[in-house]
Amino acid sequence: MIYPYAPYFFNMFREIPWNEWKYEDDELVARCNSKTPYVIMGGSACELLDRVYGAQLPEQVRLHTHTDPTGDIDVKMPGIVIESKKKLKGKKRPREYTYFSDHKGTMYRYTRSYTFWLLDQIEAYFKKLSYNFKEWFPTATDFVYEADEEAALAEMSSARSVGPFQIYLIIYKKSAGEKASMRIQVSMAHRYEGQVKQDHFIELLLDWGDPTRYDVPEKHVFLDTFGLIVCTPESELNRNSDGIENRIHLVNDTLRVHKIKNHFGRAIFLINLLNLPHFYNALGEDIRRQIMYIYRNSITWTAKNDDAIEYAIQLLKNCPKRFKESDIVIYTTYRQLCEYKFHMTLAECGLSTDGPKSGGRRITRRRSRSRRD
Repeated sequence: MIYPYAPYFFNMFREIPWNEWKYEDDELVARCNSKTPYVIMGGSACELLDRVYGAQLPEQVRLHTHTDPTGDIDVKMPGIVIESKKKLKGKKRPREYTYFSDHKGTMYRYTRSYTFWLLDQIEAYFKKLSYNFKEWFPTATDFVYEADEEAALAEMSSARSVGPFQIYLIIYKKSAGEKASMRIQVSMAHRYEGQVKQDHFIELLLDWGDPTRYDVPEKHVFLDTFGLIVCTPESELNRNSDGIENRIHLVNDTLRVHKIKNHFGRAIFLINLLNLPHFYNALGEDIRRQIMYIYRNSITWTAKNDDAIEYAIQLLKNCPKRFKESDIVIYTTYRQLCEYKFHMTLAECGLSTDGPKSGGRRITRRRSRSRRD
């Protein structure tokens, strides 16, 4: 829905004056985390990484070879910085990265000030672009917010309308097995094949948690080419690994099969991106182990579903050689799939007849801890 106009909306994050917001009361001073006020993630991060580094990759592993263009922009808001006015043992509490709401979705006192300021900034930017909207989105129609039992539109009076767009704050309540979350969404409705479809196409995810604890922001990289902050390829690879594991059942869902296809496609792109010297030389053992984990488990994830094996084959076939032939489990499993299920020779699959270069080791994924006391 957002392409080919995404660059205009990415530009918003460069133009928002992050240093301007400030909240102060008798106990604390709160400011934007101006060093990392946002981190673009998901498909949009992959799109931007592909634009910067994709030309260094073979065409068969470029992002759009295996994925659809991303339809929305997902952004992690890494929290704000607070400074307590109270002295602790004769010393001022150091500045901390902190959250916007607690685990139940209840906003902290400084959060209301921040979110309303951010809604104002987004509304102002969209008004600057509004003269283009009729040309860009000719099928747009009136948007009607559809509430459900899991979500509550916070402060209905704070919702903003700019042309066909609705800009609002939404809180997803804590429910069984799910965590609360707070988001700012920009949504639009449009007519397609006689029906009205509506969805958000920009979503800002505001972190929640205990404000007395410190949290490490999402790992990120600054792309000089665009002047934007995006997730690192390692973070995105971890996200897509989880996506494959959690959504493998969608392979038989005709309406949502594109989601699992895109997770596999992004994994192909990201692993080959991490194979470039620029990234590979800086990789630690943890991310190498994560790559091996993905390749080994792509077989497990698809073993009970023949319809999904074609995605695993594409993932394995497009594995950089240094990964593909460095692990005996990957090599052997891939060889069996190619020879016995697809009747393909090793050469046709990009495998050498010499076998793996090393014996198999137990590969386990080590998740990095995102929170510390």
